[in-house]
Amino acid sequence: MVKKLPPEVQAIVSASDAGFYATTVLLLKPFLENNPDSQRGWIDYGHALGNLSRYREAEAAYQRAIELTKEADRDSIYGEIGNLFRNEGNYDVAAQWYRKQIEANPKDATGHVFLGSLEIKRGEFASAIEILQEGLECQTVCFEELHFALGSAYRSLEEFTLAKVHFDKAIAADAKYDAAKTALKDVKNAVSEQQKM
Repeated sequence: MVKKLPPEVQAIVSASDAGFYATTVLLLKPFLENNPDSQRGWIDYGHALGNLSRYREAEAAYQRAIELTKEADRDSIYGEIGNLFRNEGNYDVAAQWYRKQIEANPKDATGHVFLGSLEIKRGEFASAIEILQEGLECQTVCFEELHFALGSAYRSLEEFTLAKVHFDKAIAADAKYDAAKTALKDVKNAVSEQQKM
């Protein structure tokens, strides 16, 4: 039997799942006053604040979540803080948090996806490819995301054959990956245009 959530928690979950970030923040304020040791509550609060571009408040919420989390389980929170700084445009600090995420859990490729994608955004394609290739060696791998990011790096470098290989792998891992399908069509079209020149 599935345990039913208390109404106040269900309201928070529903608002968060719907992307109602202002509502989520308003619902979480009294919840966290009454449940200051709710690690999940602080993570959700940080996530909602970050989506409202309230970055310093979000960072403080994530820092509180870190305090409530065992050291071995903090990696995903480090990634969330990295995402805050990335969204704010502070790529150097975001990269530091993503590296911390990788160090905290080197067997999980999520930090590699974040850091590799950030390196692509910064135009550091060789670094991105190296980081993403390392991610493929992890025990917990999000193949579609890694291959999409690798394909994106190679596409930016106009290495279309390698880009196609990785976009194909991303689609094989997730047949509904629309961004990978679009990128694959772009690569095929670029190859066709190259051949006309």
